Amino acid sequence: MKPAGVVLVVIVIWLMLKYQDVKVLYARLLGIAISLELFVNIGYFAILGTNEIMYSDILVGLTSLLSLSLGVVRKRSQVKENTNLNIKALLFIIALIFSCILLVAMPFRSDSNVVLSVFTFMQSDINNTIAFNGSTILRFIRFILFVICGVGIVNCNEGRNDLIRISIRYVYNFGIFIFIYLVFEFTTKSILKSLLSYDLTALLFGRGGSTLSYLLNRGGLYALQGLTREPIYLSTGLFTASIIIFLSDLDKKRKYFFIICSAIYILASASFSGVLFGLMLFIIVNKGNNSAPFKIATIAGIIIVFVLFIINNTTITYINYVIQRMFNFLSFLSKDFIFNNSTSDQTRLKGIIEAFYFWIHRPLFGIGLGTYDTYAAIPSILCNIGIVGTVAWCSFAKAMFGKSLKKTSQTVLVCMIIAFTFSGSIGIMYSISLLFILYLLRDERL
Repeated sequence: MKPAGVVLVVIVIWLMLKYQDVKVLYARLLGIAISLELFVNIGYFAILGTNEIMYSDILVGLTSLLSLSLGVVRKRSQVKENTNLNIKALLFIIALIFSCILLVAMPFRSDSNVVLSVFTFMQSDINNTIAFNGSTILRFIRFILFVICGVGIVNCNEGRNDLIRISIRYVYNFGIFIFIYLVFEFTTKSILKSLLSYDLTALLFGRGGSTLSYLLNRGGLYALQGLTREPIYLSTGLFTASIIIFLSDLDKKRKYFFIICSAIYILASASFSGVLFGLMLFIIVNKGNNSAPFKIATIAGIIIVFVLFIINNTTITYINYVIQRMFNFLSFLSKDFIFNNSTSDQTRLKGIIEAFYFWIHRPLFGIGLGTYDTYAAIPSILCNIGIVGTVAWCSFAKAMFGKSLKKTSQTVLVCMIIAFTFSGSIGIMYSISLLFILYLLRDERL
């Protein structure tokens, strides 16, 4: 166990000894779990066989156990709502089980003429039969924990809106810490050309099997990763955290400070998904602010970006790099596109298209849980568990945020759907942070 793991164990024990109220303890552990899930996936807490147990996995498991003790309903008006949530959760679990059974009974086999690049089936070759495997079990467990935590979040906050604020405070404070760390990382990597930040995180958190080194150079600068394994994880975490903060009842200055800092670091991560995340954050914040200065700044920003895109040539290497990646993505539609020579941006779109291709072959229940995963969360889950499983997931999600949404919440929901249709992974669809956002979307909440 690395030093970060020891610190995490000490913090958990201290919280369990200090807070006897299960709901208060749950809210604090939930805030830590969300923070770790969003900002820390570098290294590992421990290794079980050949599998790395992440720091967030420990907290998710613990909050799931506490969720089981929060099932007592106190208000009659909430009995119907909780019953509906439990039914939707059960239906989703049944859909998952059926998908797994189908994968065992009728293993999926792809056409031999389908060629994948970086998007491969979990533990299987594309030209072999895709059968039930270890990835199926792991995904199934994570979705079960997702459902349990969802029910726990609702039960925890019945009549106690202050508990929501406890969790949000952890996310906000941890986000500020990440902002400070990213300044340190940028200084050591791009200015001092030093391995210090990489060696320090490896010492404290462990390197992990797929942790990238500091040598990832993008646009003349070393890409920022924070305490994550890849820049895409950093940009996804900052995007999700910004939505949580936007939906909170924090004052506007703190909200916009957090979101603006997140947007800057998302771009600095040089993740291609960051362009989409930045645009979605831009729409969300613009929708929630009607002040004249903000509108003027918004229009000016759009004009600048549009001009740079049209010119496609600046003296700033980093801007040219981002623009080039956008053109790489769009060139997938051109007649001159050759898949064998494609860039990572083009293969993203290729992966999304193939996810829909495989889903068409088994539209109802998908090709099987834990099989195909690409850089797009929604197409991935659709491909894995089909329209039945995806509708069951959406039904459970709808039960999380209740009957109505605020106008700002509607904007957030649409932007999240767009973002995760073209980015992310299937892991987002069973993340605790997404559950928390779904709960914050409720019209009667914060």
